[in-house]
Amino acid sequence: MPEIILFILALFIAVIGFTEIIRYATYLLLVPKSVRKGIMLLPLKYDDAEIKLRSAVEKMNLFGHGCYNKIIAVDCGMPPETLEICEEFISTVDTIKLVSSAELKDYIESDL
Repeated sequence: MPEIILFILALFIAVIGFTEIIRYATYLLLVPKSVRKGIMLLPLKYDDAEIKLRSAVEKMNLFGHGCYNKIIAVDCGMPPETLEICEEFISTVDTIKLVSSAELKDYIESDL
């Protein structure tokens, strides 16, 4: 019985590794090698804003800065406590810029 459980566990880990190899090979083959100027717009409104910010940074790291080179976090009315936490996190990451929804259009026109 333990052999069957170990076999199923090893098979599961092998399938995960195989899918990761396929994902990486697909990324290498399909993503163009030119300079990317992708911008990720991230609307933040509720208490899960910090989780969304961390997720966006991990998505950038997962793709090796291949698809996006900047994250624009848009404050759509976050609570003050959440805004403080997000500003503290953003100060540690240089690829994120926090703007309010009112100044988003002006920021995009001036920055691009």
